[in-house]
Amino acid sequence: MNKENVDDTYKTVRLTIMVWTCFSGKKAGPLMVFDEGGVRSEEYMDVILDGLLSFVDDLLEHPKEDII
Repeated sequence: MNKENVDDTYKTVRLTIMVWTCFSGKKAGPLMVFDEGGVRSEEYMDVILDGLLSFVDDLLEHPKEDII
């Protein structure tokens, strides 16, 4: 780590992503990650239909009881 062998440079690329999830009580819903630039309305509707509504369906499902 001699000073003559070290060049202090900082190169970063800013990356912006959108992360979407939901939860209720102890149950977590799906985690969805979207690329930089966000989502269009059609993609957002897919998130709601595929992610949120399926999660709500799972929450509303009756617990399965073991049949003895």
